[in-house]
Amino acid sequence: SVHKDYVVREPEGSYRIVVSRGNAGTNWLASGNARGLKLTLRLYNPSQAVLDSVASVALPSISLIDKGRVAA
Repeated sequence: SVHKDYVVREPEGSYRIVVSRGNAGTNWLASGNARGLKLTLRLYNPSQAVLDSVASVALPSISLIDKGRVAA
């Protein structure tokens, strides 16, 4: 898992988490030899705004990167 207190952010404040078999450096999550993968986003102690309207939460984008190319 990645904890908000330990994630390394990009200069503009965003962050990238890499899920892969091999060590990808900063913010890396090991996938092992998984053939399929399910990601789960958990919000611990969400703000009142999230509780009032969970549909208003901006979800992170997820991109498949295959051998250095981002798949559309």
